[in-house]
Amino acid sequence: MTGRSALFAAIAFTLLWQACVGTNEPDGPDPGAVSVTLSTPNSNDGGVRFFVSGGPVDSISAGAHDVFQTDVDGGKRVIVIGSLAPSGIATLWMPDRRNMDDYQIILEEVAVRGTFANRSLNGYSLTVARP
Repeated sequence: MTGRSALFAAIAFTLLWQACVGTNEPDGPDPGAVSVTLSTPNSNDGGVRFFVSGGPVDSISAGAHDVFQTDVDGGKRVIVIGSLAPSGIATLWMPDRRNMDDYQIILEEVAVRGTFANRSLNGYSLTVARP
């Protein structure tokens, strides 16, 4: 076998191997949970309101916190109430987590624990990630 035909055979084998093995991606949807994490400059937050859009959300849970949700304007408006800390405040259950990049989460309001007075949103953020 010449050098050129050996190279051709190696490339053909590699392409055939990749076609047979495929990728590690699941063929179908990847349903499951994603975690919403609050970043806060304060230690006495008592509630947040945020809006999730970009795709379907099957349900929302919030562990030890109370959660209220409603479908509006092509998304879900969510209120989480409780002793909030800079950590996971809610869990979104999605029908296909492969589409996570299509989703947007917008923090709309933050309230002080006890009085529920509105706070400035400066220094706050929400992130969404797989747990």
